[in-house]
Amino acid sequence: MKKIIIISYFIFSNFFIFSQEEMEVDTFSTLIVLENQEAEISYNAGIENFSKKKYKEALKNFSDAISYKQDFYAAFYNRGNVKIHIKNFDGAIEDFNKAIELDEFRSSVYFFKAYSYFLKNDYENAKKNFEISISKNFDNAKAFYYKGACEFLLGNYEIAIADYSKAIEKMPEYPDAYNDRASAKRKIEKYDEAISDYNIASKLDENMAISFNNKGSVKRKQGNFKGAIEDYKKAISLKPDYYIAYNNIGLAKYEMKNYEASIKDFEKAIKIKKNYVFAYNNLATVKIKLKKYKEAIQILDKAISYDENYASAYFNRGIAKEMMRNYQGACKDWKKSHELGIEMAKNFIFDCN
Repeated sequence: MKKIIIISYFIFSNFFIFSQEEMEVDTFSTLIVLENQEAEISYNAGIENFSKKKYKEALKNFSDAISYKQDFYAAFYNRGNVKIHIKNFDGAIEDFNKAIELDEFRSSVYFFKAYSYFLKNDYENAKKNFEISISKNFDNAKAFYYKGACEFLLGNYEIAIADYSKAIEKMPEYPDAYNDRASAKRKIEKYDEAISDYNIASKLDENMAISFNNKGSVKRKQGNFKGAIEDYKKAISLKPDYYIAYNNIGLAKYEMKNYEASIKDFEKAIKIKKNYVFAYNNLATVKIKLKKYKEAIQILDKAISYDENYASAYFNRGIAKEMMRNYQGACKDWKKSHELGIEMAKNFIFDCN
């Protein structure tokens, strides 16, 4: 049988970094004075608790304010922000929708509604609402940044680049936007431009380990393995537990056919993150290259124990089993890998009974 080994080229694992900072709650000049004293007291207590990150208390305060004043826009708006922080994204969206019913002209509410959709991985609805916030003159770099994030995740890389560029235009020292624009450029194989943007990102934020990791992966795509390893090592110097960078060093060494050396890096990645299945698969691939089939099978068994739907592990375990003349076991693994989406496995199944 023809043997093809799949190695997990997790080239840009976590390539797309989001700033993940907590969005500031819009407090409307901090406190509110109302004729309705109960609503005012509850609302202002909510603002104070929110500022102290006492989210449970703030949630109750804003809810109390709404119970006293059912058309209290600011209370719905800020309760929505609290719900973002406690990861109740559907609840946040409901509150933002109510706020929009009360005042559809405030652009920031659309931004936070979009951000809620974004955090629940609903990128189409997030994109739509970021666009609305921008159309309503939410003149903020983050609106373009997160819209770019949506476009990237939807595979619209050219549009993502344009959005990141808008974000950078509004905030010239925005390392995340440079990093992510670079990742979009990498997707359309503009490698030199990507490296330039990663350089700017790491210059703006010298502790941005991921920009060095990503730059290394671009260099690896260019065949500059030594340069890639230097960048991965820089990333690790900034973040010693950066298991993804260790895995990527192993991949670079693998591509340099330095198989024995790559083993140590894959093992280091696993030591840091014991359920990191990509490193298990890559380590097993090296073992197969070195004809250590029994060891490879044991490693792939471990990967599958962590992720029973990891198609590459089944495929490669089938390779190792075939080399040990366990054809029945090999066929079973190839069939499973094909069920999980590896199309090339059908070429191997063809020879199975």
